[in-house]
Amino acid sequence: MNSFDIMGPGHWRGSDKGSLLFIKNTYLNTHPLDPWASPRLPRWVVGFVSQLLTLALLVLSSRALATYAIVGIDLDNRQVGGAITSCVGEISLFDSFGIVPARGVVVGIGAFDDQSLKTISKAQRDLQRGYTSEDISKNLVELSGDEEKQFALIDISEDSFFFDGEDLDGYYSSVLLRHQNFVFGILGNTLTSHNVLEQAKEAFISTEGSLTNRLLAALIAGGNSGEGDERCTVLGHPSDSAYIEVVDAEGNEVFKENIVSQPRVLEILKGL
Repeated sequence: MNSFDIMGPGHWRGSDKGSLLFIKNTYLNTHPLDPWASPRLPRWVVGFVSQLLTLALLVLSSRALATYAIVGIDLDNRQVGGAITSCVGEISLFDSFGIVPARGVVVGIGAFDDQSLKTISKAQRDLQRGYTSEDISKNLVELSGDEEKQFALIDISEDSFFFDGEDLDGYYSSVLLRHQNFVFGILGNTLTSHNVLEQAKEAFISTEGSLTNRLLAALIAGGNSGEGDERCTVLGHPSDSAYIEVVDAEGNEVFKENIVSQPRVLEILKGL
């Protein structure tokens, strides 16, 4: 099967209100990608301010803004997984995902705190219990606390949802796609431009082989050509932390890597 998605205008902070989209066997963007979108301030100014905000977030909370993530399912062998990278220093990203073997995965990125992490855990349990995406999304959005978050859920029945809050930073967007035997979603915020998600999407589609190979390729490609987290690119690298996990239908670990506070994180992943 050929890949299919619908592309349109992406968003910078303040460009529109948050949106929630439920999807059943349909593949499209909640905030499609816009090559003409641009920030109101020069990138170096945005980056400098973002660095200050990052330091403040690290001091004042246990979580900081995550950047971009890819979640995917292999419909043939029912492997499930996700990959995420960000500019968050010593903060690990492993608890951004809730994976249910042979069923699906939920991911949350953005301004996360303890309450937000509890909602991810609850969504994971609800997914395991067979709740619909609409039921799960209500808890995620209502209990998470604010509009500085993005959520996505995909499952083996292709019943999915995406949510983009209205107060996300930088360029943000999300997209759900089907390519051959893979269903995958990409979402991100605090990005340099639409190219981050576009590069990740093209890499997932063009890479041959397993779900693990495609997730790694997509995560690495998002940081190509000077793109990435706008807080890290001003320092000369796309991000500094990453987490990737894939499990098989029985819940056995297929691949897992957790890297924190490493400016060469995407280069390291290339060597795996």
